Amino acid sequence: MNKPFLKTTLAFAVFTAMTVSVQAQDQVTEEKEGVVQSETTKLQTIVVTASGQAVDVKSAPASISVITAEEIQKQPVSSLADILKRVPGVTGGLSSNGAGSKIQLRGMPENYTLILIDGKRVGSSRDTNYRANLGHQDLNWVRPEMIERIEVVRGPMSSLYGSDAMGGVINIITKKIPSEWGGSFTLNHTVPTTSSDLGRTIQSGLVGYGPLTDTLGMRATVGITEQKADQGYQISDRNIPGMAGSKATGQSGSRDQNANLKFDYTPNDIHNLSLELGYGLQQDNPSTTSQVVDGQEQAVLSWGPSELEHRSISLSHDAKWAFGDSKITAYYNDYDQSQVTETGPTTQKSKESIVEGNLNIPFQLGVEHIATVGGQWKSEELINTRNIGLSIPSYDGNEYGSELEGDTWALFIEDKIIFNDQVHLTLGNRFDHHDKFGTHNSPRAYLVLQPNEALTVKGGVAQGFRAPSLKENTAGAATRSGGNGCTSLKPLGYVSGGCYMAGNADLQPEESTNYEIGFNFAQNDFDLGLTYFHTDFKNKIE
Repeated sequence: MNKPFLKTTLAFAVFTAMTVSVQAQDQVTEEKEGVVQSETTKLQTIVVTASGQAVDVKSAPASISVITAEEIQKQPVSSLADILKRVPGVTGGLSSNGAGSKIQLRGMPENYTLILIDGKRVGSSRDTNYRANLGHQDLNWVRPEMIERIEVVRGPMSSLYGSDAMGGVINIITKKIPSEWGGSFTLNHTVPTTSSDLGRTIQSGLVGYGPLTDTLGMRATVGITEQKADQGYQISDRNIPGMAGSKATGQSGSRDQNANLKFDYTPNDIHNLSLELGYGLQQDNPSTTSQVVDGQEQAVLSWGPSELEHRSISLSHDAKWAFGDSKITAYYNDYDQSQVTETGPTTQKSKESIVEGNLNIPFQLGVEHIATVGGQWKSEELINTRNIGLSIPSYDGNEYGSELEGDTWALFIEDKIIFNDQVHLTLGNRFDHHDKFGTHNSPRAYLVLQPNEALTVKGGVAQGFRAPSLKENTAGAATRSGGNGCTSLKPLGYVSGGCYMAGNADLQPEESTNYEIGFNFAQNDFDLGLTYFHTDFKNKIE
């Protein structure tokens, strides 16, 4: 249901760090609210997620952190969530599956965070789960060996990206195809400190790249990550005759397989065409939960998907014209999830087709401007036989099949006003139209001041929104509680027993207004940063 208004002040963070350079140490990193920064280089860090054009991270109109390829290589992890959870303002990543595994920005649930790979949406497997909090977050469809950097923007970015970017954006940037042939093979083995298989992980990956002709390059990547299910870890153990007890072995394991093939065609200095194909398969290796009934131990598999398959294809064109730069991309994401249930195997599907483009135009109007204009069309389709069109009467009296569809189109504009080297103002707005919820505007204003090389002060106001998902908006999409999770019905006279939690066609988009201000002072080996933010929330869906 929609709450009419929810007001929350989230937090503010202070981070102070001092480091001393040592010759034997290759790299020292500092984390703060805004940047994960290398101390061995003074080169600019360019980011592309916080605005419509590439900018230096210090002058980016947002609270943003950057994770480099070197940091990922030095600290091999079984999931990108293990790296992301170290970034200021990021929580989650505490387990391999389920709600605890999800990365959250500024305390907002994972479905408020938009995940991109090279600026393209990866789609969402969320609604293919029996329950929304089950399964994996869509972070691991790219091999770590391919990653150049990860940009993490905290705070609403709906003015550029629309719905799903209400809490922020994670953009995984992959490496460019080099002009010479090369490749790499990686193998990592993480061994637990205990005698059990608690978290044992094996990773392997193979990357090959190079030019096929003077104008055509390619990159191929394959990899496997296998994390063992926990063994021998007992949470509870009760054995009372005639009563049920339980014990659990801990986290589930998984086996992730990825393959990616990319071609870049650059006929001249103006045009670049890219074709990319991706495939991924995530298979659960669940831990078991055992229950004791009348002194007999019975094994019960944990919740979660048994197998999740992902396919993607994209075609993009980049151009550098005399008047500015342009980019247009068409891509498709497909998720198939198979689950073993008490009634047999089921398959759920999620499909997403997107065409989007933007144009950057610099011009002079009293002062320097860089304008970005763009648009997007998106079509979604969901087939979920476990949740949609169930053989129960929907409360609105309508009959539903197991397939849902929705279309969205949007236009956006952004203007970066450069008054001088010390003062930049970014203004933007996005207009979204959804075939079920109508129209929505998402404005943003952000000011960056750099009075000297060491000090940066930035702050702004931004509105965000999140449209209800296809399942949240459909009365025929229901999940049986099994007797749990229905405490919100107690004011209506509900006492106990099972119930169905169904979508609501009357839901309105969630809305937020975010205010933030912060500064960063960095000089020599001293770095101090502080950010305060406040969020007003409206129409919260629960």
